[in-house]
Amino acid sequence: MTQKPETRYAKRVNDKIKDMGYGGITVEKTNNPYRGGIWDFYYERETGLLWVEYKFIPKAPPKIIPNLSELQKAWGQARFDNDIPCGVLVGIGTGRATRGLWFDNPGEWLTGYKRDEAPYMTMEETVELLRSKMRRSHRGWE
Repeated sequence: MTQKPETRYAKRVNDKIKDMGYGGITVEKTNNPYRGGIWDFYYERETGLLWVEYKFIPKAPPKIIPNLSELQKAWGQARFDNDIPCGVLVGIGTGRATRGLWFDNPGEWLTGYKRDEAPYMTMEETVELLRSKMRRSHRGWE
């Protein structure tokens, strides 16, 4: 069975995490048929955690907005509201020319970036960004 481009992109990012020597990062693919909207990957390391929803666009449109379902938006908003690190990573392009685009908060998920102003990242920059975003929630249990 052929993998979807989004799946291939996530695999490339996760393989690069290992290639760059970040063996202490736990990478977990999530799949829960009983709970819609849960994001694609959970990352954890000693200093923190991160939830990531992956999307893929072969060619960037004039305005890049992640194609999140209403359940995904609600799930991400709930993580954000509870100070749990999360974001949407969109792969854009084909093959080795694929670039990453990070959406850090619900405002960015909904409004997006103009194609010519988007902060695109190389694969190495994408992995470094994911690593830097892993943190503990500052709110804690109340």
